[in-house]
Amino acid sequence: MPEFLAERCMDCGGCVGVCPHDSLDLFQGFITVRASCTECDLCVRLCPVDALASVRGPR
Repeated sequence: MPEFLAERCMDCGGCVGVCPHDSLDLFQGFITVRASCTECDLCVRLCPVDALASVRGPR
């Protein structure tokens, strides 16, 4: 699952919208990643401020 870096998040919601499994919730600048996350890293790649990081490292 991606690591969330709250200090970088600008609360844009782009990561929530791009997730094909509806695995992300955004509330007041905090992301919650659900167990349904498949680690596709679409959210990581989309985030313009690098608030999400792949725990598997770069592909």
